[in-house]
Amino acid sequence: MAKKADKTVETWNKRWDAAEEVKGIWETDFRTKEAYNYWRGNQLIFPFDEYGNRRVQINKIHADVRTQIPSLYYYRPYARINAEPEQADTPGSDLEDRTQLLQDTANHLVRSPDTQFRDSTYLALKEAFWSCGVVEVGYAPDFGDAPNSKRPPLKEDKKTKMPPVPQDQEEPLMDDDGLPEDLDDDPEVLQAELKRLKKDLRDEKFYVKFIPCKQVMVSNSDKAVLEENDWVGYWEEMALEDVKRVPAYKNTKDLEAHYASKEDEERQRTWSEETGTEDRIKIMKIWDLRTRTRYVLAEGHKQYLLVKKFKRCPLKFLRFDYDPYHFWPIPPIFHKLGVQDEYNRSREYLRQVREGTRPRYTYDEDAIEASQMRKLERGDIGTYIPRKGNTHSVIEPVQQPSLSGDALNTLTISDKEFADVGGVGGDARVAQTKTATQAKIAEVKDQAQDSFDRTIVAEWLGDIIKELMILAIENMSIDRFVMTNVAADSTLFMEAAQHVASSFQKINADVLADKAAGIRWDVHVEVEALSPVSEEERFQKWMQGLSFITNPISAQLFAVAPALLEHTLDLMGMKTSKSKTLIQEGLKAFMQMQMQMAQQGMNPGNAPGVSPQPGGARPGAPSGPPGPPPGGPQPGGPAGPGASTPTQ
Repeated sequence: MAKKADKTVETWNKRWDAAEEVKGIWETDFRTKEAYNYWRGNQLIFPFDEYGNRRVQINKIHADVRTQIPSLYYYRPYARINAEPEQADTPGSDLEDRTQLLQDTANHLVRSPDTQFRDSTYLALKEAFWSCGVVEVGYAPDFGDAPNSKRPPLKEDKKTKMPPVPQDQEEPLMDDDGLPEDLDDDPEVLQAELKRLKKDLRDEKFYVKFIPCKQVMVSNSDKAVLEENDWVGYWEEMALEDVKRVPAYKNTKDLEAHYASKEDEERQRTWSEETGTEDRIKIMKIWDLRTRTRYVLAEGHKQYLLVKKFKRCPLKFLRFDYDPYHFWPIPPIFHKLGVQDEYNRSREYLRQVREGTRPRYTYDEDAIEASQMRKLERGDIGTYIPRKGNTHSVIEPVQQPSLSGDALNTLTISDKEFADVGGVGGDARVAQTKTATQAKIAEVKDQAQDSFDRTIVAEWLGDIIKELMILAIENMSIDRFVMTNVAADSTLFMEAAQHVASSFQKINADVLADKAAGIRWDVHVEVEALSPVSEEERFQKWMQGLSFITNPISAQLFAVAPALLEHTLDLMGMKTSKSKTLIQEGLKAFMQMQMQMAQQGMNPGNAPGVSPQPGGARPGAPSGPPGPPPGGPQPGGPAGPGASTPTQ
């Protein structure tokens, strides 16, 4: 017996339809589908002319995107997890060890192939050029959510063994720890719940899932900031039998594929039989940002498949150009569609000029026979043909207008316009300035634009990694956490495992309880780490900082003014306690070396690495025993006449 229709499901379907209208307006205004076709290379409505010749198409947009991606996302980012600045510089704390453990775990999840971090984020970044990049970050034990979980086999015939379909039952309400709210002390109930939790731990999957933007919907409130909207969600197609076998889904007994009409149903049935494809159904996953409730609906179905509370929205959006009044962004490619058309037209015009200005001639038919003229068409060297006597200029060229200059000027202008539209992917090969000063200004602007776009990508990746780390803290079992951070073949495995387990308990308690004295940490993906020249740049900055700090005059000043040293290190970007400790220890060792040299009466000529001079004098100074220093005895030196000279 079919269950009674849920009126709230009907309300959500109406909300979804309203969101589709808003999304459709954005897709039409900013030509997202057309921009995707331009990126693929389908830019001409009529690719052939009236003579069957292919028109010219130079796909600058695809090359433009391909050129920009390495500067935005060169390889897997390295996540750096730091405590908040007000805590990171606290002496005597173990924040460094605890955040280091978080950092190691985060980078393990980023590089694990099971997470699909690289593939999913790379696809979303590419789609952000013509639309909007979206990924879902999650943790789930079944294939209904996690794309990397084991899925049931396709039903080939009656002999195929299929997993049983779960029976519909009332889903219990869960608390914040994922346990049923009405869980009592009944041993049988506790054993059943423990069995379920163990199974989930064995099948746990952390994943980053690429969601095509065309499948994502945001409520028709259409606010620029995601959390200010009413809800967000996306749809995806799944095999009907797979949906029925997702353990978390309910009300699937009478679930059927939905078709808009009988004709569509018949067409789909025929296609399924011809291709061996199972019936598919459209699933809508919605996160209500007001009530913090997640819903899963099926198209045409009158009951919820899932209702569950959530803490954070798992969808992460990459938008290069925010619209202050709307949620959906202005895609970078949109501004280049017109100039791409103009470039293709200019290039086609040049082709037509080339084709239309071939050498053409007329000849006097009374002076030369047609059969003789055909000998000239072969182009052989040393070809002779007879002509009648007393005839002159029997072959004359046809005068044609010279349009090649105009065609080249048009092509040059359209090429410059393509770079002038700016945004992600400016063409640096086009000279846009004349003087050296203007060229320097243009270079600085390009660097600022590239750095800004790279920062957007870095913040987006950092947000994804942070969500993965929070999910790991909330859900990862202690055994898996230890195995992630400790090498199994280490001779100190037990000691290291105990240390990691102890740190895990601290992190778990502090972060989940959100205590005032706990760790307040954040994920930082360095902008330079997304560029192929990042390591060299960071090394140069580090060496420049060390050279400045270890300068004798600067070192003496910093030695007596630790607050000034700390402020200088902050300005240099060395803000963590680990970096500051390394600098302070190095400065302390440097000053001790300087004091020892002063106490021994050494001057720069006798410094390590410089050949000693006779009598300890500097190169070029008169040789002989050293006299008293100017102004009398110096601290740490000989006391006066008759004092012994230190042995070198």
